[in-house]
Amino acid sequence: MRRIVVGLAAALVVQVVAGQEDISLEDYAALMESNREALGAVEAAVEAAAYQDARRSVAILRRNFQGSLPRFWSSRERADAVEIVRDGVDRLARLEEMMSRTWDVPEMPVRQATEEFRGAVCDACHNIYREGDGESGFRFREGVFALETVPVHAREWSQYLAFDDRFSINFPGEPTIHEATYVTGYGITLPARVYTAEDDFGTYSAMAVDWNGANELHEKANEACQAATGDLRGGDNPGICANHVEFDIRGATLHAAFGFLQRGSEVTFFGPATEGRIGGIRIQLLNEDGSRSFASIFWHENYLYMTEANTPPGMPPPVLFSNGMNFLDEYGIRIAYDAPYSPTFPVPSRRR
Repeated sequence: MRRIVVGLAAALVVQVVAGQEDISLEDYAALMESNREALGAVEAAVEAAAYQDARRSVAILRRNFQGSLPRFWSSRERADAVEIVRDGVDRLARLEEMMSRTWDVPEMPVRQATEEFRGAVCDACHNIYREGDGESGFRFREGVFALETVPVHAREWSQYLAFDDRFSINFPGEPTIHEATYVTGYGITLPARVYTAEDDFGTYSAMAVDWNGANELHEKANEACQAATGDLRGGDNPGICANHVEFDIRGATLHAAFGFLQRGSEVTFFGPATEGRIGGIRIQLLNEDGSRSFASIFWHENYLYMTEANTPPGMPPPVLFSNGMNFLDEYGIRIAYDAPYSPTFPVPSRRR
């Protein structure tokens, strides 16, 4: 199996500049208010296609994300939050570039990039570290800073590239790999490969289900159905036999999500996920023993991907793992699309 491990340890923690004061919780609250107002102004300006106004507000966000915000999180040794901030800096830079080229960048990509910034950066951080809302007020979740003394080297991770299954993800070291099978919503058994790793903060797994043979298996099931029933179409049994592969693919992520919900744990989050304009589902569970599960499900180019992290009670959320999923082409290059990607629909053009 071809694979490459790319070191990330040096990039995970932003060091606080010598001589600069720490950012207090009060300062952070003011910073969040500034970000809230600036992002609201960006969204309003984008809606009105007033891109020069939007760029001025983006500049405020970039100043916050490049200055005080990483200092706040790095001084508390929150490598996962620092990574979210860095992602935010990159997204703001791309957004500003798009706004400066409105003559050849359509309105929808600008609007989509703005929505993705809120979801992948603001909402991602809030879902992990904060609670409350705009009316009741935001506050940090209980125990967020309980692990400030944990050594930084305990969070050194690597990006793992699985070429055979066309994806990459962050793991704490090289994962263990084993072959498995997966049963689809229509009862078809498909081959799968499971990647697992663990550290003191939890266990992590990624399953890649190969759907390339699904159509043939569905056709065999169709033929077996016709042989067994005589293809009783019409009457009380309309369309009892058919090749259901398209329906199986369209429902693949929902079927996988249902498997997580069947565990009976408390669902603390269930919503959309996106990576490179590839849509998916994100789930967070609070288990009976107090541990938490963080899952993501995606479909892309005849593969179903399911990632899951399980953290013991009191441990920080696994953001480096949960937000580290990427999809690769045949050359191992990360894929990103110009428009949303959906199973069985025409594939959009890729970003260059």
